[in-house]
Amino acid sequence: MFGIILPHMRAFGGVRRFLEIGTHLTQRGHQVIYFVGEKSDLSWFGDKVRPRVRSWNETPYNVDIMLIGDPTPQCVSKLTHVEAHTQVFLWVIAGGEYLNMYRSIYNMESERLHFVVNNRVFLKYFPKAHMCEGGVNTRLFRRGRKLKVGYYAGRGKSKGEPDIVSALSDLKSIDLIPIQGKTSHELVKVYQNLDYFVSWETREGWSNTSAEALACGVPVVSNGVNVEPFENRVIVVGDLRAFFQDPMRDFSWGETTDKLIHIFELTGAL
Repeated sequence: MFGIILPHMRAFGGVRRFLEIGTHLTQRGHQVIYFVGEKSDLSWFGDKVRPRVRSWNETPYNVDIMLIGDPTPQCVSKLTHVEAHTQVFLWVIAGGEYLNMYRSIYNMESERLHFVVNNRVFLKYFPKAHMCEGGVNTRLFRRGRKLKVGYYAGRGKSKGEPDIVSALSDLKSIDLIPIQGKTSHELVKVYQNLDYFVSWETREGWSNTSAEALACGVPVVSNGVNVEPFENRVIVVGDLRAFFQDPMRDFSWGETTDKLIHIFELTGAL
């Protein structure tokens, strides 16, 4: 059985994290109980969400694994109510003024306390922590319309045309627009009507089309070739198809839950 300690259930990113994880754990057959200081309306999260919620005052907290993200004394003090067999996982989810609170807990020696970080930047403060980055609800937050994606056509392999067409031509979520034989004024209008421009060049040089698209305010997705001088303005990707088909799949809450369960297994908590 899993427990999750929250100060409240209002519309905060940290609360969403634990509601999403709890939902996925429940869908996988686990029992999840939220121990909450302030019960709140969950309509902001989803009408179908019916978590098992108890008050902080309903002690003891008899669960096998307890998750907590808020390092404030009001939340951390509730850990005194967990049973002796409970494994506690403190998820570092915010820096700034919270960092010293996390660090003070991190310095406490306990075989039952495990640290998890939600961003690799925290590893410099918590080098022994487990990393579980993510997530986002990719079923809820998704593309609402087809994207117009342009590319330089008619120049063959040197401009990456075969790779672009192979990766994107069958995706229903985009209109793939070949750009060829346009005057300068026509080209400007084409760029300005795009959602993205793809540059996938294969030989060294300077990507005129990428520079032109960027100058028109169009995001450029690239393999990184010939955009080096302005690569801080470009989206460089390794898998072109994955970027347009499901750009945040690796950070979905399902994937994040998989990572978390792996950590539970690795530590012997599950």
